Amino acid sequence: MAQIIPTRDDRRREILDAALASFVEKGLVANTIEEIRRAAGASIGSLYHHFDSKDDLAAALYVEGLRDYQEGAVAELRAHPGVEEGVKAAVVHHLRWVMCHNDLAHFIFSMGGLKSPGRRAHELLDPNQSFFSEYRRWLSRHIRSGEIRKIPPDLYYALWIGPAHELARHLLSGRVKTPWQHAADLLAEAAWSSLRGEGRP
Repeated sequence: MAQIIPTRDDRRREILDAALASFVEKGLVANTIEEIRRAAGASIGSLYHHFDSKDDLAAALYVEGLRDYQEGAVAELRAHPGVEEGVKAAVVHHLRWVMCHNDLAHFIFSMGGLKSPGRRAHELLDPNQSFFSEYRRWLSRHIRSGEIRKIPPDLYYALWIGPAHELARHLLSGRVKTPWQHAADLLAEAAWSSLRGEGRP
């Protein structure tokens, strides 16, 4: 099992690791905060110092996992300012992150969004805004240059990351046997073919 992203607080990380393992094994509803506390070997005081409730713990897992994914995706775009390289790198990052954080990705997918973020709302809002702003700026620059073709704005994600996201779900469920690295290369090429502007070779 891949460990979740590290935190600066060892006790907090141990609680998050135990919660993730419990949620993946039994689901969110079937777990109790007491079961998670015992699995983590944490005291009641230590657990409630970091998290208000089971829902707060789940929200923290969701927020930190999504933030780690987004920071990695933005780093890929910054490292690959060229249009073809950037499009392909984002696809590869998506699948690589899912396969390197398979339990966390499974948990995030199973949540289907953060419905009750509570005090974690602000922790999700700022990274989301930064992430999508960075993506829009990167896309806009290459759309203006003609390197990426103009389509309705809400279709870019579907063409770019959508197929990789769907494949990731099948990989996690074991329904795809193709090595993810090979699949990533093929989907990266397909994404570039879908988004390539008329002026590109």
